[in-house]
Amino acid sequence: MRIQPLILVLSAPLLAGCSSLQRPLVDGALGAAGGYAGSQLSGGNPAAAAGGAVGGVLLGEGIHALQRRGEQQSYDQGYEQGRGAAVKDLYWQLRDQQRTKQAKE
Repeated sequence: MRIQPLILVLSAPLLAGCSSLQRPLVDGALGAAGGYAGSQLSGGNPAAAAGGAVGGVLLGEGIHALQRRGEQQSYDQGYEQGRGAAVKDLYWQLRDQQRTKQAKE
């Protein structure tokens, strides 16, 4: 089994700098690698090659879904922390205003 083409295909998405190109490149690379592996392991059976390609693409989409879920959780956590900080700032501002009013009287 020749490993060089497989390494080249799998390393292509890592070299892409644009994030909009990364998803299709990862899916394509994993699909190609899965198809190649399915073909080699089955002795050239086209159905196994197609199944391997589909499995590779599904693996790529699963990776993207996990990454997206982690990004969304981080965003939500930061948003909630920001809201809490804004409420605390408002509380301290109102408290300082009341103290200066009481000091003037």
